[in-house]
Amino acid sequence: MSKSWKSCVAVYAITAAIALPVVGWATLVDAAPGGNSANAHACQKGGWQTLQTATGDSFTNQGACVSYGAHGGIPFSPSVTLTLSCDTDLHSLVITVAAFGFHPNILGGSETLIHDGHPQVSTNQVLLDANGNANPADQVIVTVNHDASALVTSKFADAAGVHASATPLRNVDLGQCAA
Repeated sequence: MSKSWKSCVAVYAITAAIALPVVGWATLVDAAPGGNSANAHACQKGGWQTLQTATGDSFTNQGACVSYGAHGGIPFSPSVTLTLSCDTDLHSLVITVAAFGFHPNILGGSETLIHDGHPQVSTNQVLLDANGNANPADQVIVTVNHDASALVTSKFADAAGVHASATPLRNVDLGQCAA
Protein backbone atom coordinates (compact mmCIF):
# COMPACT_ATOMS: atom_id res chain seq x y z
CA MET A 1 0.00 0.00 0.00
CA SER A 2 2.88 2.28 0.72
CA LYS A 3 4.17 1.86 -2.83
CA SER A 4 0.80 2.79 -4.26
CA TRP A 5 0.54 5.85 -1.99
CA LYS A 6 3.97 7.03 -3.16
CA SER A 7 2.95 6.44 -6.78
CA CYS A 8 -0.15 8.63 -6.33
CA VAL A 9 1.91 11.41 -4.75
CA ALA A 10 4.38 11.24 -7.62
CA VAL A 11 1.58 11.45 -10.21
CA TYR A 12 0.02 14.45 -8.41
CA ALA A 13 3.41 16.19 -8.17
CA ILE A 14 4.10 15.70 -11.89
CA THR A 15 0.56 16.89 -12.80
CA ALA A 16 0.95 19.99 -10.62
CA ALA A 17 4.37 20.75 -12.09
CA ILE A 18 2.94 20.63 -15.61
CA ALA A 19 -0.37 22.38 -14.88
CA LEU A 20 0.93 25.30 -12.82
CA PRO A 21 2.92 27.00 -15.60
CA VAL A 22 0.02 26.52 -18.05
CA VAL A 23 -2.54 28.03 -15.64
CA GLY A 24 -0.14 30.86 -14.77
CA TRP A 25 0.50 31.59 -18.47
CA ALA A 26 -3.24 31.71 -19.25
CA THR A 27 -3.81 34.18 -16.40
CA LEU A 28 -1.06 36.48 -17.71
CA VAL A 29 -2.56 36.49 -21.21
CA ASP A 30 -6.02 37.32 -19.85
CA ALA A 31 -4.61 40.15 -17.72
CA ALA A 32 -2.49 41.77 -20.44
CA PRO A 33 -3.07 45.54 -20.53
CA GLY A 34 -4.58 47.12 -23.65
CA GLY A 35 -5.62 43.99 -25.46
CA ASN A 36 -8.96 44.07 -27.20
CA SER A 37 -10.32 47.36 -25.91
CA ALA A 38 -13.71 48.79 -26.83
CA ASN A 39 -11.90 51.22 -29.14
CA ALA A 40 -10.34 48.31 -31.03
CA HIS A 41 -13.72 46.51 -31.21
CA ALA A 42 -15.29 49.59 -32.86
CA CYS A 43 -13.01 48.98 -35.84
CA GLN A 44 -14.33 45.49 -36.54
CA LYS A 45 -17.06 44.48 -38.99
CA GLY A 46 -16.28 47.36 -41.35
CA GLY A 47 -16.35 50.03 -38.63
CA TRP A 48 -12.82 51.14 -39.56
CA GLN A 49 -14.16 52.50 -42.86
CA THR A 50 -16.14 55.29 -41.16
CA LEU A 51 -13.83 56.06 -38.23
CA GLN A 52 -11.08 58.68 -37.99
CA THR A 53 -8.02 59.18 -35.83
CA ALA A 54 -7.89 62.06 -33.36
CA THR A 55 -6.37 64.21 -36.13
CA GLY A 56 -9.01 63.34 -38.73
CA ASP A 57 -6.98 60.78 -40.69
CA SER A 58 -8.76 57.71 -42.03
CA PHE A 59 -7.57 54.18 -41.52
CA THR A 60 -6.03 52.20 -44.37
CA ASN A 61 -7.48 48.90 -43.15
CA GLN A 62 -9.09 47.18 -40.17
CA GLY A 63 -5.73 46.10 -38.71
CA ALA A 64 -4.48 49.71 -38.57
CA CYS A 65 -7.66 50.78 -36.79
CA VAL A 66 -7.58 47.89 -34.31
CA SER A 67 -3.93 48.61 -33.52
CA TYR A 68 -4.71 52.30 -33.00
CA GLY A 69 -7.56 51.48 -30.61
CA ALA A 70 -5.66 48.72 -28.78
CA HIS A 71 -2.82 51.18 -28.06
CA GLY A 72 -5.17 53.69 -26.45
CA GLY A 73 -6.13 55.74 -29.51
CA ILE A 74 -9.69 57.03 -29.55
CA PRO A 75 -11.39 56.60 -32.93
CA PHE A 76 -13.91 59.29 -33.85
CA SER A 77 -17.18 58.77 -35.72
CA PRO A 78 -18.36 62.31 -36.45
CA SER A 79 -21.62 63.21 -38.17
CA VAL A 80 -23.35 66.32 -39.45
CA THR A 81 -27.09 66.74 -40.03
CA LEU A 82 -29.18 69.34 -41.82
CA THR A 83 -32.78 70.13 -40.90
CA LEU A 84 -35.23 72.57 -42.44
CA SER A 85 -37.87 74.64 -40.70
CA CYS A 86 -39.85 77.81 -41.31
CA ASP A 87 -39.57 81.04 -39.35
CA THR A 88 -43.15 82.29 -39.55
CA ASP A 89 -42.24 85.79 -38.31
CA LEU A 90 -39.63 86.30 -41.03
CA HIS A 91 -41.39 84.14 -43.63
CA SER A 92 -38.04 82.51 -44.17
CA LEU A 93 -36.57 79.07 -44.49
CA VAL A 94 -34.18 78.15 -41.65
CA ILE A 95 -31.45 75.60 -42.35
CA THR A 96 -30.00 74.22 -39.12
CA VAL A 97 -26.67 72.41 -39.04
CA ALA A 98 -25.86 70.08 -36.13
CA ALA A 99 -22.53 68.33 -35.51
CA PHE A 100 -21.94 65.28 -33.30
CA GLY A 101 -19.01 63.07 -32.28
CA PHE A 102 -16.14 65.56 -32.42
CA HIS A 103 -13.49 66.50 -29.82
CA PRO A 104 -15.04 67.97 -26.68
CA ASN A 105 -14.56 71.57 -25.58
CA ILE A 106 -12.70 72.89 -28.63
CA LEU A 107 -13.62 75.13 -31.54
CA GLY A 108 -15.22 73.77 -34.66
CA GLY A 109 -16.46 75.38 -37.82
CA SER A 110 -19.18 74.77 -40.37
CA GLU A 111 -19.56 75.76 -43.99
CA THR A 112 -23.02 75.52 -45.49
CA LEU A 113 -23.63 76.06 -49.20
CA ILE A 114 -26.92 76.72 -50.95
CA HIS A 115 -26.61 76.00 -54.67
CA ASP A 116 -29.54 77.65 -56.48
CA GLY A 117 -28.04 79.60 -59.35
CA HIS A 118 -27.05 82.34 -56.89
CA PRO A 119 -24.80 80.37 -54.51
CA GLN A 120 -24.86 81.41 -50.89
CA VAL A 121 -22.20 80.40 -48.38
CA SER A 122 -22.53 80.56 -44.63
CA THR A 123 -19.60 79.90 -42.30
CA ASN A 124 -19.77 79.73 -38.55
CA GLN A 125 -17.44 78.94 -35.67
CA VAL A 126 -18.74 77.34 -32.48
CA LEU A 127 -17.36 75.90 -29.24
CA LEU A 128 -18.16 72.18 -29.03
CA ASP A 129 -19.74 70.99 -25.79
CA ALA A 130 -18.32 68.46 -23.29
CA ASN A 131 -19.58 65.60 -25.49
CA GLY A 132 -18.05 66.95 -28.70
CA ASN A 133 -21.40 68.13 -30.08
CA ALA A 134 -22.70 71.41 -31.48
CA ASN A 135 -26.45 71.68 -31.82
CA PRO A 136 -26.91 73.95 -33.57
CA ALA A 137 -23.51 74.45 -35.18
CA ASP A 138 -25.00 76.98 -37.58
CA GLN A 139 -28.36 78.38 -38.61
CA VAL A 140 -28.77 79.81 -42.08
CA ILE A 141 -31.85 81.93 -42.68
CA VAL A 142 -32.91 82.09 -46.32
CA THR A 143 -35.48 84.68 -47.35
CA VAL A 144 -36.71 83.94 -50.86
CA ASN A 145 -39.99 85.30 -52.14
CA HIS A 146 -40.08 83.13 -55.22
CA ASP A 147 -39.96 79.43 -55.91
CA ALA A 148 -36.41 78.23 -56.31
CA SER A 149 -35.05 74.74 -56.00
CA ALA A 150 -31.64 74.27 -54.43
CA LEU A 151 -29.05 71.78 -53.32
CA VAL A 152 -27.97 72.35 -49.70
CA THR A 153 -24.66 70.94 -48.43
CA SER A 154 -22.72 71.39 -45.21
CA LYS A 155 -19.43 70.26 -43.74
CA PHE A 156 -17.97 70.63 -40.26
CA ALA A 157 -14.46 70.23 -38.82
CA ASP A 158 -13.07 70.66 -35.34
CA ALA A 159 -9.77 72.38 -34.57
CA ALA A 160 -7.96 69.04 -34.34
CA GLY A 161 -8.99 68.01 -37.88
CA VAL A 162 -11.85 65.57 -37.27
CA HIS A 163 -14.38 66.29 -40.02
CA ALA A 164 -17.68 65.18 -41.58
CA SER A 165 -20.15 66.23 -44.24
CA ALA A 166 -23.93 66.14 -44.08
CA THR A 167 -25.98 64.14 -46.54
CA PRO A 168 -26.90 66.74 -49.17
CA LEU A 169 -30.51 67.92 -49.30
CA ARG A 170 -31.64 67.96 -52.93
CA ASN A 171 -34.44 69.96 -54.54
CA VAL A 172 -35.07 72.12 -51.49
CA ASP A 173 -37.91 74.57 -52.19
CA LEU A 174 -36.38 77.83 -50.93
CA GLY A 175 -39.70 79.64 -51.23
CA GLN A 176 -41.69 77.16 -49.13
CA CYS A 177 -41.90 79.56 -46.19
CA ALA A 178 -42.74 82.72 -48.16
CA ALA A 179 -45.90 84.59 -47.15
